[in-house]
Amino acid sequence: MKRVAFYLFYDEQGVVDDYVIYKLNALREFVEHIFVVSNSQLTPESRKKLEAVSDTIFCRENIGFDVWGYKEAMEKFGTDRLKDYDEAIFLNYTFFGPIFPFSEAFAAAEAENVDFWGLSDHAAIEGILPQHIQSHFIAVRNKLLNSIEFSDYWEKMPNIESYDASVLHHESKFTNHFSKKGFTCYVYCSDKNYPSEYPTFFDVHATLEDRCPLIKRRIFFNDPLFTDVNAVMPFKALEFIEKNTEYPVDLIRQNLLRTVPPKTLANSLELLKVFDASAGAASPINS
Repeated sequence: MKRVAFYLFYDEQGVVDDYVIYKLNALREFVEHIFVVSNSQLTPESRKKLEAVSDTIFCRENIGFDVWGYKEAMEKFGTDRLKDYDEAIFLNYTFFGPIFPFSEAFAAAEAENVDFWGLSDHAAIEGILPQHIQSHFIAVRNKLLNSIEFSDYWEKMPNIESYDASVLHHESKFTNHFSKKGFTCYVYCSDKNYPSEYPTFFDVHATLEDRCPLIKRRIFFNDPLFTDVNAVMPFKALEFIEKNTEYPVDLIRQNLLRTVPPKTLANSLELLKVFDASAGAASPINS
């Protein structure tokens, strides 16, 4: 299957950490053309790193969030060129992976006769959100990619001025919008197999046990009180990856140490030591 991938990147400092390079290297096996669209400027070193693993790099202002990043990237790539591809993948920097080989997900998806698919989804929340494939990885096949409906969707995309607007006008809309028009979809790690509406966050350990190829960066920097209340344990997920996969967890640590406030990271990874005062400060009883 001939594929093009549009990889959305953003970093306030313009730094591309190695988890991005690892991901794109792993993706290359399945993708003919990798188009990186960066919603931030890049340091010279970071641009060189991306040039080694991609075919096109396009830096733009952070206007319109990921939605307009994808929209402009497709315009730069050329809608006529898209007709030559069996599948276009839209993915971004908001997850670490592949924790398990991409080959497993691609093989499962290729066995499905559908028009678009994704790695994970979010269940419907009555009166708030419809069920939807999460926008950190959506693959669109030729039938949908070259349809009038797909072109019309992007042409009518409103200006996106906030994260909430991005979710409202794209992420939570995409699946339902095209399903209602008769296009079919598949989800590799479906919410139907988990108790929560957001498995890759609330049931992260269970999704990893089921060989989900991604783990969201957000679980490591989300409000610690929220993760505590919802019994989300990022440190357990990290331990699982280290013990049960070949993914180099130092790539996760590298990015988190640079981008996450120390207090938040200490809470999410339980980077604490308790000392026995009677034994002296040099003798930790739990770490």
